[in-house]
Amino acid sequence: MNHLLSEKLIKLETISSNIRSSIIDRTITIEAIISELLINLLSTEKTRQSIDKYLFSDTLTFDQKIKLFNSLRKANIFDFHGNGKDIGKNLDFIKNLRNTMAHSMLNSSDEFLEKTDLKTIEYVSFTDKGTITVRIIIESDVENQNDKEYGENLIAIRINYLIDILNTFKKA
Repeated sequence: MNHLLSEKLIKLETISSNIRSSIIDRTITIEAIISELLINLLSTEKTRQSIDKYLFSDTLTFDQKIKLFNSLRKANIFDFHGNGKDIGKNLDFIKNLRNTMAHSMLNSSDEFLEKTDLKTIEYVSFTDKGTITVRIIIESDVENQNDKEYGENLIAIRINYLIDILNTFKKA
């Protein structure tokens, strides 16, 4: 790898690290809020400590918590007063994005480094379905789910929407 590509890789890794950690940190917040909502709904004063340990441990995955939350939401257990119609879709999107950030590799190939302007970050996962590439476009509102391209700004909007709507219910 030549010197220019090496410098570009260092910048790319820094940008990627900031994006990856931001997405993972924010989804941890979403997971904690969902856990708290579930604890408040499912526990009594007597069972709170046991359920709290169960929901805040690694016993239930983020995916399982979302499925439980969505099942209860669809059964109208949670009333978002009409504000939560997209919550299930957004939770699934954020869950999948979090999994991509947690389990994929930054595309640091010479080919990608040569063509990138550092405004697009590519993450690559190898699955039983083949290679999956997800692109995050820096400071963008672009979203093309078919090509797995997501603007950084729209990701932040979705995350903030979820945190706001879940916190609103938590306070109710």
